[in-house]
Amino acid sequence: MKSSIPRLCAICETSFVQTAGEYEQKYCSRPCYKIARKQQQKQRSMRGQSCLVCNAPVRPNSSLQICSDRCRLEISVQRHAPGTDDCDIWIGGLSKEMYGQVRTAENPGVRGSHALSWVLINGAIPAGFHIGHRCHDEAAAAGLCPGGRACLHRRCCRPDHLYLQRPGENVAATPHALPTINSAKTHCPRGHALTPDNIVSRPNRPNSRECLTCHLEKGCERYRTVKTAAVALGLTVTAYTRQYGQSAATARKIISSHTPSPTSDKPEPPNT
Repeated sequence: MKSSIPRLCAICETSFVQTAGEYEQKYCSRPCYKIARKQQQKQRSMRGQSCLVCNAPVRPNSSLQICSDRCRLEISVQRHAPGTDDCDIWIGGLSKEMYGQVRTAENPGVRGSHALSWVLINGAIPAGFHIGHRCHDEAAAAGLCPGGRACLHRRCCRPDHLYLQRPGENVAATPHALPTINSAKTHCPRGHALTPDNIVSRPNRPNSRECLTCHLEKGCERYRTVKTAAVALGLTVTAYTRQYGQSAATARKIISSHTPSPTSDKPEPPNT
């Protein structure tokens, strides 16, 4: 009769019994064996590769040999770049709006390099806030920064140049931004004063300002156009709107198609 040998699982440390004479069994079950295999594969994949910044082990298929987001930010930033306000300029990939863009390793997904710099130093960004650039706000207020896509401040990742801003504050800090210019206007394009009792905003844009007088005039003009189209079709306004809606463009097309051409009333030339 074969004897039994007590053993201890290398993964879950559960005791089990192995028959003597067989190969040495290290794991108590198949799931523990699979866990051990994954650990071995991970160790083999990280063997012989080290981070370019901190020399920590990294995977060999890492194109930049970077172990973390902090090291990625360190290697992709030009410290105290010349021609800037002593900014740390991101020299990696850029978004369409010319902000630094990075695909993070620890938190999968693409985010702004300046936002990543803030998160690494201060933690998560509170809900309802953006990361603003103090260097840009000061330069824009002094008239030294043109803003827009040519602005190098958008690529700044220096932590003491970054601070929390609400979206409205972020826009208001730039004098040449279109929302800032519009907020300073006192009259609409038709010359109506934008007083508090003459301003309305759309439900989906609560911070917008629209002239109430223009809004009412456009409504009356649209109603007259719809009514003219309804008369051209021999319908009431209610029946017309049920069938065609209240679009002024549709009403104008109907009016033009039912209006006789000016050349149709001219007498035909006599035959000679």
